Amino acid sequence: MRQDTGIIPLRILIAGDVASIRHEPSTLLSLAGDFLVAGEAANAREALLMSGILTPDAVVMDLEIAGFNGLDAIREIKALYPAIRIVALSMHGGPGYRCRALESGADSFLVKGTAPDALFAAIREIKPDI
Repeated sequence: MRQDTGIIPLRILIAGDVASIRHEPSTLLSLAGDFLVAGEAANAREALLMSGILTPDAVVMDLEIAGFNGLDAIREIKALYPAIRIVALSMHGGPGYRCRALESGADSFLVKGTAPDALFAAIREIKPDI
């Protein structure tokens, strides 16, 4: 049971087509205390739709998501909802992947499997003023 700390949690949308890719960060973020997982999207189109409906503070986007690719989804979300911050996740850690994600509009980039604290820090770092 969560205690009322007086902190307004950041609302997060998790987007990834593999259930375990969504559930792991979802569980970790829920336990951190200052995040609220507002929803999970199983493909890029769903992520775009849910971004408009849920108006999360941030989206954690798997770049290898089904539907249309994660980079296109990031561009679409940022074009329609520029206030939403995006943390891109990829299994590829090379500088080219990072550059493409950031050029597409991601605010931060992490390699899948990075320590949970890195995900928390990435979201807190890009936190919008609320």
